[in-house]
Amino acid sequence: MILWAGWDISYDPGLTMYDISGWSHPLLWGATRAIMDEAQDLKTHGITKSDPVQGSREGGKAGAYAYEPTSNIAIKVTNDLLRRGEAVYRSETPFTTDGRTLGAGTFVIGANQSTANELASQYGLQIYALKKMPTGLTTLRLPRIAHDVDAGTRFVLKDLGFDYTLVTPADINAGALASYDVYINDLRQWSNLNPAGKTNFLNFVNGGGDYIGIGRGIPLAQQAGLLTFTFNLGTSSDNGVVRTTYMPTDSVAAQYPMDSHAFVYRPYWFTSWGPDVQVSAAYGGGDFFVSGYWPGWDISGAAGQPSVIHGPYGPAEITLLGISPTFRAHPEHTFRLLANAIYNGLN
Repeated sequence: MILWAGWDISYDPGLTMYDISGWSHPLLWGATRAIMDEAQDLKTHGITKSDPVQGSREGGKAGAYAYEPTSNIAIKVTNDLLRRGEAVYRSETPFTTDGRTLGAGTFVIGANQSTANELASQYGLQIYALKKMPTGLTTLRLPRIAHDVDAGTRFVLKDLGFDYTLVTPADINAGALASYDVYINDLRQWSNLNPAGKTNFLNFVNGGGDYIGIGRGIPLAQQAGLLTFTFNLGTSSDNGVVRTTYMPTDSVAAQYPMDSHAFVYRPYWFTSWGPDVQVSAAYGGGDFFVSGYWPGWDISGAAGQPSVIHGPYGPAEITLLGISPTFRAHPEHTFRLLANAIYNGLN
């Protein structure tokens, strides 16, 4: 489990599963591994302690500094800076400055060399020096997040430095969403809201409130008419590690490696989507299922289909995730998808 990819037990005779059946630290944490197929003659020594990871800051006069969203620590640092009152900006698309192209999701701060040094020395980030502040960036702020999610997602939000408040269907029925910027949902359905609650929810998004639906939160977006799409899903027993194709220039899958992995538990996939909908990630083509238990994955039709999409609904941004990016707070490689979805709608 620590180093391997696991195996596909979907078709073992007589086998059924009630819980997770495919797990892989390298694939779900985004770590790099190398497999030695034959024994190697290597000299080794024990490790009793390790030094902190050291980043670096480019020298020279700078009008701004930038760092990439390629680690969870970059998200934590960003929220810490915002909590301290520092100005932080984000690019939703790749941009070129000083002859260098920086990817979607890049964070930019002012020309405070002390802060730049801190991010490099204490957090191990690579800090780029820019001659001037780029244009067309989104000004970030700590969002007011309403949620109705499981314990794993709550843990991830806290770990990444987001503040959040539980908002139940009864609270929505009473108008509570009006006080928030983002509503994250992986539990509730459109039918859980009464007529007043449905009106309050639509007023929330029409007023610019963003909606993030994870798994079971996807049907609500369809029933509320937020985006044009159709979807299919597996059963509650289907789970495991899947090959995933990410779109690195997309603002939600910002700078993820194109060929990578994700975890699914009751997988969802999108079968059609409107012209304004962007695809952030998709199941890999062909034999996309790596390990776990998903009988019929090979005939499900999920291969090559989108697993994460987003798009506008008036002034709001709607993001739907058919994978399980925060499942039991374990697949750290996909935590940033949720953070990117939160940042993506801020304006």
